Amino acid sequence: MNLLNKHEIVYNFKRPDIPDQIVVNEEISALKPKVIYHCAAYTAVDNAEDVDKLIVVNDQFGRPTWTRTLAEFMTYLVDQDQPFGIYQLSNEGTCSWYEFATEILKNKGVEVAPVDSSAYPDKAYRPRHSVMSLKKAKDTGFEIMDWKVALGEFIGEIEE
Repeated sequence: MNLLNKHEIVYNFKRPDIPDQIVVNEEISALKPKVIYHCAAYTAVDNAEDVDKLIVVNDQFGRPTWTRTLAEFMTYLVDQDQPFGIYQLSNEGTCSWYEFATEILKNKGVEVAPVDSSAYPDKAYRPRHSVMSLKKAKDTGFEIMDWKVALGEFIGEIEE
């Protein structure tokens, strides 16, 4: 069964009073991790041979989140009949964008160089430390994988 369909079926069964899709979207929109990877990391790994050097900011920190971890958590909440509400979820551990890129490209022969974010002025504000608490997610009993382990599994899957 498709994860989304399973979630929608159980969710709608538990909340039959929700009148339309807009309200449903508002209710579940709280699951928004800061650093989520799947397609972006795939592109970086798959196209790594096209670049010799990558310069990445080393002063912005977060918790990487694999899309599979997020999907498994949402399914877990439904399967375990966890209370409806706002949950913050990412993989365990923290890193800078530089550390994340270095880990992604460590076996690809690409030089990853750190740089301060002031070298890349941006019109949008980028927080330097966007590490959220995982306490509520952990309190459900869901086992959260470390970001390096999750990234290793992800890379292993796409390289097969």
